[in-house]
Amino acid sequence: MKKSHFTQAFTLVELIVVMVIIMIVAGLVVSVGKAARTRARVARAQAMIATLEIAAGMYEADVGSYPPTDGGAQCLNLLDHLTDVDEHGPGGTAPLSGWRGPYAEFKSQDISGNNIIDPWGNAYRYDEPGTNNTQSFDLWSVGPDDGATATSDDINNW
Repeated sequence: MKKSHFTQAFTLVELIVVMVIIMIVAGLVVSVGKAARTRARVARAQAMIATLEIAAGMYEADVGSYPPTDGGAQCLNLLDHLTDVDEHGPGGTAPLSGWRGPYAEFKSQDISGNNIIDPWGNAYRYDEPGTNNTQSFDLWSVGPDDGATATSDDINNW
């Protein structure tokens, strides 16, 4: 009596179909993950702008004016105005009447040099008085496009 050995195996076509399905699912996961990371960065930038608005408002309540724009429309020295713990206020060069800071604390990942940076590594922009908020200040991030001109992906306080 002859014994028959029946072995089961996948055909090449079946293996290719499974690999294609895995590649499609992986592509979907990567694209959804990228969109989620972008949404998270936008939310983080919005939260930082809200934090900076509150800190600048506290500064204004104590000093009587919003932190001045120093050196153009980047947050140059805004960090110093909001966080300097010197009894003489920002820079420690002359007494600043009413300054009771620090008004905010920042993580090292949010600071580059003397700038507060957004999730894309660009300095937040600050202009006092603002063009859009003429009674206070404009504060914005250029967003993911890293552009110098205003675009729809900018995150701002107006």
